[in-house]
Amino acid sequence: MNHKLSRRAVIFGAFAALLLIASRAHADDRVGAITALTTSNDTIEIDNRRYRISSNALVGTAPDSNTTTLKMKHLAVGQTVHLITSGNRITTLRVLHKPDEMPD
Repeated sequence: MNHKLSRRAVIFGAFAALLLIASRAHADDRVGAITALTTSNDTIEIDNRRYRISSNALVGTAPDSNTTTLKMKHLAVGQTVHLITSGNRITTLRVLHKPDEMPD
């Protein structure tokens, strides 16, 4: 009796682990170009893929500035950006000002 119960517990635990792994959003770290921008509802398209973004995700400085903190108003179509995503949400976005800023 205990053998059947422990086997069921192992199977149940394995199934639960697979569900947890499958439900986690895939994180992605890449470089792309802004192809569309709608600041009114915090959506941005990078390489024609739509993402949600908040101002908390912005890091680095504004274009043409070494001191001004990057804000949504500084983003523009055509800019090259480094982004980290979780599913369809951008968790980190940095505008790349020069080719030598490309991440490894």
